[in-house]
Amino acid sequence: MHPGPIPGARPRRNDLCACGSGRRYKHCCGLLSAIAVGRTAPTDEARFDEIRALCDAGNFAVATRRALEHVNLHPQDPAGLTELGVVHMRAGRPGEGVGYLRRAVQLAPDSADCRYNLAQAFEYLGQDDAALAELRAAVALGGGDPAAAVGRLANLLWKRDRIDEAIDCCRRVASLQPDSLSGRMCHAQVMIAEHRRAEAGSYMEETTARFPASAEAKRGLAMFLREEGRFDEAVALLVAATRGSPAEAANACHDWAMSKRIGVTDMPVLQQMREMLARDTLPASGRSRLHFGLGKALDDLGAYQDAMRHFDEANRIVRRDQPFDSGSFISAVRHVTGVFSADTLNIRAHLGSPSEVPLLILGMPRSGTTLVEQIVSSHHDVAAGGELCYWSNKAGELAHVRRDRLSASIRHISGMVKEYEAVLHRVAPDAMRVTDKTTGNFLWAGLIHLLFPKARIIHCRRDPVDTCLSNYFTGFGQQNLFAYGKADLVLYYRHYANLMRHWRSVLSPDIFHEVDYERLIESPESVTRRLIDFCGLDWDDACLRPEANRRPVRTASAWQVRQPIFHGSIDRWRHYEPWLEELAQLLEPETVKPADQ
Repeated sequence: MHPGPIPGARPRRNDLCACGSGRRYKHCCGLLSAIAVGRTAPTDEARFDEIRALCDAGNFAVATRRALEHVNLHPQDPAGLTELGVVHMRAGRPGEGVGYLRRAVQLAPDSADCRYNLAQAFEYLGQDDAALAELRAAVALGGGDPAAAVGRLANLLWKRDRIDEAIDCCRRVASLQPDSLSGRMCHAQVMIAEHRRAEAGSYMEETTARFPASAEAKRGLAMFLREEGRFDEAVALLVAATRGSPAEAANACHDWAMSKRIGVTDMPVLQQMREMLARDTLPASGRSRLHFGLGKALDDLGAYQDAMRHFDEANRIVRRDQPFDSGSFISAVRHVTGVFSADTLNIRAHLGSPSEVPLLILGMPRSGTTLVEQIVSSHHDVAAGGELCYWSNKAGELAHVRRDRLSASIRHISGMVKEYEAVLHRVAPDAMRVTDKTTGNFLWAGLIHLLFPKARIIHCRRDPVDTCLSNYFTGFGQQNLFAYGKADLVLYYRHYANLMRHWRSVLSPDIFHEVDYERLIESPESVTRRLIDFCGLDWDDACLRPEANRRPVRTASAWQVRQPIFHGSIDRWRHYEPWLEELAQLLEPETVKPADQ
């Protein structure tokens, strides 16, 4: 081992640098000194390799300094601007990185790499439309790593419920790199989309065996098993995946915590999570996931004050770069309330499809929607569609339509009826009912009723504070941005309650039914029998055993809904009463008062 620098002496080229980076002086501050005086320095690619290595080690401060030095010396170099933007992204600062990446694309519009990285920043910021445009451009240009661009495009298309396009992208990745990990994972996604889950599971097991050192492969298989309800196998794989890179370990630790009830025997993994946070080598996204995971684990252990401390920090990290646009949400609520009045819905009832197949389950996230879907899809005539996201992707076509032009607009977009019927048919071509559990469909209930006047709508309700706390405790990624701030949750909940009051007043009880989570837990059989009767179905005893329903569950509550119905989630807020802050406003009896008050 090299002895290191002599105190007080001029550092030699191979001494460890005094700045504490852990690198040799010639590759660290000595390199900057050489650049400053114009001496010969490593090539740009060598410098970029060094920056990437610093990011891999979690040393984002030094990586940022290195990249900024290069950009200051070469302000018109798109490769350097891209490198600096990527450093900001990897450090969890996409808002700071996107400006550099935009400049890189302006300087090199024909660079697939520049456009790919800009798309990645847009995606991190929740700007999916802009990300899609850049990814399509990167794929069309064909340079760089085409499989990576097509794979990321596939992920975005899945999110937008553009299934056919997403499957085509996955097929392309699999054909471009059939023997690579990403190619095989994409091939497995195609199998799952084609309802070949058993085949996909075997293929993913084979992939994990072929790439035994890959934490990504282990975690991919673990999440598949988790959806299937095979939690013991999933947990074992996730524990093994915690030995991957810091970012992979953070994801695995979070998913592990969400896949079981944490007990005192799990302390070694909790200690690993704490140590990872203490080292401060993770980007913001990894840190937030670790905080969410630790919060959930400490909640299981009854350490509520420490749990809330981790939840607060997890939410603060996400909220910093992805603030909630409350103005757009309020405007949308007021618009649909004004357009979809009782008169509008009654006069135009003849415009829609006669199909009774759609069964909409909606409400606030974490209000019991997954449990209700688990119950009704236990019926032999019902298929579970999960979160189809069709209406949230399509309803923007009516976002600003006036009431007096609604009929013409509906006729113009009547293709929505056939498209949605095709989506449900793809889920289960022969089912009498197919569920769509996209919670945000509460915004589009009027539009859905116009196009499908016989579609049944189930609204799930839960105690306001329990609902909002459960949202606050869940890492939704780039979705549900209202959930990362207590004040935002209060605002969102009150406007949601306003809109649900409106739907309650304008929709017939024949097609609009409400399920209270607390009543469902207290009296599961009576509530379930009324629910199945509302769906227009004969009784099926399987509906009383939702934990036995083996259909895949992909939501954050995948573990909970596999357990028998229990009372532990009722009045959960009482454990956190000292730290509710703004959420305490929802404890008032007039919680559901008009939001404008």
